[in-house]
Amino acid sequence: MTIFTCGILSLALFTMLYLACTDDKWWVAAGTKDLKRKCHFEKGNYQFPMVSDVICLEMFDRVWCILSTLFALTCMQVNIRAAYKHLWDSGACKGWNDACVIIGTVLCISFPLIGYFDEHVYKSLHGFFATLFFSSTCFYANILAHELWEHRDRIPENLHGRIEILWWVGWIMCGILVIFGLSFQLPHFGPMAYNPPFWEWALAFLYINYYTLASLMNPYYDSIHPLNEETMN
Repeated sequence: MTIFTCGILSLALFTMLYLACTDDKWWVAAGTKDLKRKCHFEKGNYQFPMVSDVICLEMFDRVWCILSTLFALTCMQVNIRAAYKHLWDSGACKGWNDACVIIGTVLCISFPLIGYFDEHVYKSLHGFFATLFFSSTCFYANILAHELWEHRDRIPENLHGRIEILWWVGWIMCGILVIFGLSFQLPHFGPMAYNPPFWEWALAFLYINYYTLASLMNPYYDSIHPLNEETMN
């Protein structure tokens, strides 16, 4: 389910980007003829719209609001609960485990609200929820990986490699988030180095599909509650 929902949301998001880049009608319908929002891949002129520019376009906004809400309810909260159970069984610090649940709740609420409050009509709220989501995911990913690694002695050895991957992914997510923030302030060196849209799309893809990697740490349907004889039968 996690792999399916992450794949569907990623496919939908990049399909919206493709359509927005190949047909001006979406921008005309939105009341803007700013052709700088279109994609350009000529040498030395790499341009494409921000994620926020795309998901607020007519029709795209409806699709995104529906999909992001379903994603938060079916994928994010399920994996956050499963991670809590996994950490509890491994003897992780209750304080950090509870912190993961609290941060996870913030993630589930803030993610859909990014689309509900679009950048044109509710610019301040849109920026607030986007910042809240990205920063919270960064903290959540690193806390989860740290606690899993600290208590790896109580986790099957075949999962230790996956824990290490989660640890590196958490830091990569935070690193790209920092680069994305700095990209608005630093001069443009090279075709991709400080291009805000590029880093935002990289963030979107990585943050959405993070749950696919996190789900590999859980014994699937046994994650929420232990199996019993009735379940087995």
